[in-house]
Amino acid sequence: MREFSKKTKMLARRFSQALFIFIFFYLLDRSDGFPLPEKLPLGFFFRMDGLLALFSSVSTGHFAVYFMPSAVLMALLVMRGNFFCYWICPVGGLIDFGNIVVVRRKWRSGIRVPAFVRKIRLFLLAGFLLTALAALFVEVPNLFWPSDPFVIITRAFVLGKGWMILFAIILAASIAVPRIWCNCICPLGCLYHYLGRAGRAGLFKKRKK
Repeated sequence: MREFSKKTKMLARRFSQALFIFIFFYLLDRSDGFPLPEKLPLGFFFRMDGLLALFSSVSTGHFAVYFMPSAVLMALLVMRGNFFCYWICPVGGLIDFGNIVVVRRKWRSGIRVPAFVRKIRLFLLAGFLLTALAALFVEVPNLFWPSDPFVIITRAFVLGKGWMILFAIILAASIAVPRIWCNCICPLGCLYHYLGRAGRAGLFKKRKK
């Protein structure tokens, strides 16, 4: 029964990932035409982007209603843990499906991730926040925005060239070393991971009966 429940949960997760991958590319395709369809939420994924929401709020000193979906999502992450990276994120979904296609479980790369690599996402997240704080006082460019997963995947399929190469490297690396991008580099995943941990460790900590 427990094994059946585990398989059902995995199937539900794969369906959710496939659905959000489809939604992402559908909206991306529709945003390429003119005039833009007003009824479609073309900025859906960017509005859920906590990194962009935090940068905008901190650097301007006020919260934009445009990022309300990200505020709702972050509240849910605190209550339920980080489900976003494994059920919703199109980049994470493509990585997981890439692992299935190459039958990742049948072989092992044997590559060990150095400790400093695991801290890259913390450095990038700190860079986002510090740049946002600095922007309150002086005009500074956000040099860390190219590490945002939604920026990367959108520019890869819109602009191609160098961005597509970067995205291909992310996929290949995350297949060779499962989810190395998500676990070690992605600043958005880092933010959502710690929001989920903070909730579980504090107000919404599960208590033993």
